[in-house]
Amino acid sequence: MSRPSPLRRMPVLALAAALIAAVLVPFSAAPADAASAPRITDPVTMYDASWVVVTFASASTTVTYSAEDENGVVAGSGSGWAYGGKGTLDLTALGPGYYDLTITDAAGSTTTSIGIVSQLKASTDTSRFGITAHPDIHAASVDQTAAADAVGVATVRVDWRWETATVTRSGVTQDAKVTSEVDRLLAAGIRPVLVLAYYGSCDGGKTPSSRACIAAYADFAAKTARLYGTRVDYAVYNEPNAETNTSTCGKTPACYIALLKPASQAIKAAVPRATVTGPAVGAADGWWDEGGQARTWFAEFAALGGLAYVDQVTIHAYTLASTPEGKGENAVRVAKEIMAKAGRDLPLVVEEAGYTTAAGGLPEHAAGAFLVRDAALVLAAGATRYMPYNLIDAWNAPDNAAANFGLFHHEDVASGSVSPKHAAVTMAVLSRFVQNGVLTVEETGNDDVHSVKVTWPDGRVGRIVWAVAQAHAIAVADGGTVTVKDVYGDEASATAVANLTVLAVGGHPVYLTGTAAGTLQVLQ
Repeated sequence: MSRPSPLRRMPVLALAAALIAAVLVPFSAAPADAASAPRITDPVTMYDASWVVVTFASASTTVTYSAEDENGVVAGSGSGWAYGGKGTLDLTALGPGYYDLTITDAAGSTTTSIGIVSQLKASTDTSRFGITAHPDIHAASVDQTAAADAVGVATVRVDWRWETATVTRSGVTQDAKVTSEVDRLLAAGIRPVLVLAYYGSCDGGKTPSSRACIAAYADFAAKTARLYGTRVDYAVYNEPNAETNTSTCGKTPACYIALLKPASQAIKAAVPRATVTGPAVGAADGWWDEGGQARTWFAEFAALGGLAYVDQVTIHAYTLASTPEGKGENAVRVAKEIMAKAGRDLPLVVEEAGYTTAAGGLPEHAAGAFLVRDAALVLAAGATRYMPYNLIDAWNAPDNAAANFGLFHHEDVASGSVSPKHAAVTMAVLSRFVQNGVLTVEETGNDDVHSVKVTWPDGRVGRIVWAVAQAHAIAVADGGTVTVKDVYGDEASATAVANLTVLAVGGHPVYLTGTAAGTLQVLQ
């Protein structure tokens, strides 16, 4: 549903002030889910904007519904029928966006979030995005591949745990929920990344460090490679500099290389064209700054020759305690400088980043905006892929920070459905916007206003624009025909004044697409 601007005929200076006021409209809290009937029965509540049909269960013959947009404004309402306990609602008229949908029948009401995205089924083969999924800790009925496909990823990391695998002379078998999800990912054209971790039966159940246990781990890696060949990537361990590493050798780069080298060589011996990734160095906030733990660790890893045993470099860069600007892109810049110093030019993936939405933490709408800001800067800095952590909340515990990094709510929140947080919708929109484009940081002349320019092969020029501290009025001059959309993919308020397209920006990015390059201006 488009939202026509009330500002189309205003003078530029008055327009600037009005736009700034408009962008500061507060967000309402999402309504709580009710425990009573009815309930949405779609496995994943993300829909293509061209056809939004929501399936629900109800003991009543009639229901009413109301859909509130991301600002808490009622965007649509009506009624529907149910037959034999089942019914559908056609909500196509809502248009792209994030919504809280409330369905009411004689027994009560329930509210579930839904996301509506243009081109939801577009090909993701060239996507610059990935995600981490945990099929082993969710209900077997949860199709995580469908959720991953909805947000537009090309790769999905899946834990391929040593402790749950059965390794025999002839091969390796794994938890059925994990192998089923890997099979679904492959069938959907999404490339799995198997994280070969964590603890076997040797070395006291800790991260392998003895010669015999490292050899057993390498054998586990090789047999996994024989199982999947070149259809998946192989990540040798995860965050060896952090708590996941319980090795008696320690958390040093040398200790990790002692594990990485034989595992990588065993994988390559089994499947010569296999892709090995690492070191998945863990980091948050200032760890990539001068003297920071991740920066120091990775520099030593490179100096010791560790880059020779990976085909793709993976780093982590969480910004847990502040806004994302200056964090993730700094990690990419530093890691690339260290690789260049070591004489290696390898693809660099930020494979873990993100924000917890636990109670008392970041509001869901802010996490959705921060994801776009972080990803845009990380990709513009030269990362080949951005992979927020993680797909679905680890468990249903609203007060637990570690449980609430997902782009989707835990399945228990919506009675078995996987319902999106704001970030699922913002990532779906972003992944499609930047596809096949070249991203560069654009100077705006204002330290508070950020712009990442996207240039496509067909000559179109896009911009992802936002402000950090306060709202601003901006304009694109001589941009040709310019379309403007908000962070959720809906049409955003803007106006044409002479050769300018004028709009407001705040903490939630906007997307501008012009038929000509144009010039970005900050008006106020």
